[in-house]
Amino acid sequence: MGTIGHEKKEEPLEALIAQLSQYPEALCDYQEKLREKGIDTEGFRPMGSAEEQ
Repeated sequence: MGTIGHEKKEEPLEALIAQLSQYPEALCDYQEKLREKGIDTEGFRPMGSAEEQ
């Protein structure tokens, strides 16, 4: 892959990417799914905002 620069560390990254690639629908913005169900998402935080906390 050539992104980390250390072959041993790239192997788990490649495995993770391969696993996530099998389920692309799981990587969409959760707010989109809620809006499709008619739920108002105004005021919701975007994906990834909890990691800052």
